[in-house]
Amino acid sequence: MTIYSMRGCHRVAHRWGSLLYATALALSAAGASTSVPRVDDPAKTLREAVDAGRIAYKLTEPEELIAIFDQPLLLGHEEYTSRLIRYDATQASWFSPQSHGSPIAGIAVGQTCGVAPHAFVFYYASPTSMEHRMQADYIREIVKHNESAGASGRIRVISISASPEEERGNEAFMRARKEALDAGILVVTCSDTFLRYGCATLIEGRDPDKPESYRPGRYAGPGDMLLMPAANKTMASYQGANVYTYERDGGMSWAVPYIAGLAALAFQVNPDLQPQTVVEQLVKTATRTEAGPIVNPRGFIESVKRP
Repeated sequence: MTIYSMRGCHRVAHRWGSLLYATALALSAAGASTSVPRVDDPAKTLREAVDAGRIAYKLTEPEELIAIFDQPLLLGHEEYTSRLIRYDATQASWFSPQSHGSPIAGIAVGQTCGVAPHAFVFYYASPTSMEHRMQADYIREIVKHNESAGASGRIRVISISASPEEERGNEAFMRARKEALDAGILVVTCSDTFLRYGCATLIEGRDPDKPESYRPGRYAGPGDMLLMPAANKTMASYQGANVYTYERDGGMSWAVPYIAGLAALAFQVNPDLQPQTVVEQLVKTATRTEAGPIVNPRGFIESVKRP
């Protein structure tokens, strides 16, 4: 594995920061001297962070479908390529892979870093923030797909690492979102109108399976109803087919596919679930810690199983 790190994105603006730690970790791995604080054992750091937030992997093996709306994806990455059923780059065919997509796909369905590594993905690419009407068209396409698909071929979750509910001119999106919810499809976004939630940071060297191993992340607030693991974790990188990034800061963008993966697991164990029930049970089953309410994947899945 080649080690990189990238800064997270802001809750609303999603502005990227520097790649400072990419240099730190890469040079440390090579044994070179650097003015950036040295990582004593970058390979160990990367390896330990693979499991940050992957508790759900041990619960079940879903074959649910997740739709992801995000930036152009690096095709061929070992983490997620086997899970891609459809890749629609109609609006981005002239763009090279961008930094955002690979971590998103890897968190949702990655084979070593993902929450739901047996789920499949319909991926819709856009070079920047997807235009609201385009989002609406894709959502309606998914609703139509479900009408003719069998029970095992329906998309039950849409992952959008942005906040379209809070943006101007979003009327088309909001109408399509309601149609999706009425059709039993959960639309996960960064917006507080979806859920007031934030990010948790794994304390390095701690057991990622234990909720007390996390502290509030950079994007966490006192009013958050749920905190999702998003920082000090390993994720797929767009830099190459076997390249991974070590995420220092975390951001809301990484929390969205985590929830989408958990929702796929929930719909697998109970296809009769309604989207709002998924959200309610994620909050209800969270583990209360000094850091805040940390997501509890095992408790969540147990709470939504059929009686």
